Amino acid sequence: MKPKLITKVNLTTRAKLVCIKHATSNKSQIEQSSLMNSLANKLGTVVKRATFLSLTMMSISLMSVSFASNAALPSPVSESVPNAEVVGKDMFTYYLFDVYEATLFAPKGEYEKGKPIALTLKYQRSLDGKKIAERSIDEMKKQAKLDSEKAKRWLQDMVDIFPDVKEGDVLTGVATEEGNALFYFNGENAGEVKDPEFTQKFFDIWLGENTSEPKFRKALLGIK
Repeated sequence: MKPKLITKVNLTTRAKLVCIKHATSNKSQIEQSSLMNSLANKLGTVVKRATFLSLTMMSISLMSVSFASNAALPSPVSESVPNAEVVGKDMFTYYLFDVYEATLFAPKGEYEKGKPIALTLKYQRSLDGKKIAERSIDEMKKQAKLDSEKAKRWLQDMVDIFPDVKEGDVLTGVATEEGNALFYFNGENAGEVKDPEFTQKFFDIWLGENTSEPKFRKALLGIK
């Protein structure tokens, strides 16, 4: 009879141990599941914060680039051409000598006839203002035939406006939406010609289809 009693006790003990093991295993699984959920929640929070910080830094970076881009614009350009961006630029040379670096600005960098534009000429050498005016009227005559009286008047307007330049000086011409031509020398107002025909003919020196420098025109207009 004793062996049967021992077997019964052993079976009972084993059953209890199995129950305890299952209970411990279930408790362990619950704790692990709770721990995993807690870690997942913490990880989700960290990821959200990292994403927020990343987007914030990206916004700041884009704002900085935009601010730097606007700050780099010459004041006559930013004040006269809305949303001004560079259309194209190139160095004008004459008999292998660099004369000036020209940069064309237009709204959003897209040139459209009749819209405000600005053209900056950064001179690489010294030139007489009167010579600049005389060369300009000669180039304007090449675009189309000019009335002699009108040519004289326009020449005098430019002689009065254009100063003598030296290396590093910047002459800026602005075509307004009203068709007037504004001129700035090193950022300071130099004069204005209120004549839409003059404005068109003047900027056609560089941008007109009959320009004497077609390759230079393409560079300024960003045409490949």
